[in-house]
Amino acid sequence: METYVKKAEDLDYITSNFIPPLLDAVLSDYSQNVPMARDAEVLNVMAAIMIRLQVSNFMSIASRCLGV
Repeated sequence: METYVKKAEDLDYITSNFIPPLLDAVLSDYSQNVPMARDAEVLNVMAAIMIRLQVSNFMSIASRCLGV
């Protein structure tokens, strides 16, 4: 996913159609896992995608989804 977003040209399409369901699925799954099963690389990939898409409030979005 990270590579796809890094190479994509239509970032507006990705931001509006691809990212919301991806964030919902990935972050809700991450938050529901037991702490020992959580892999920080998941958040690193999501952060890299958000940086590429210039989403400045990723940590706020992630915190809400994770219930932190």
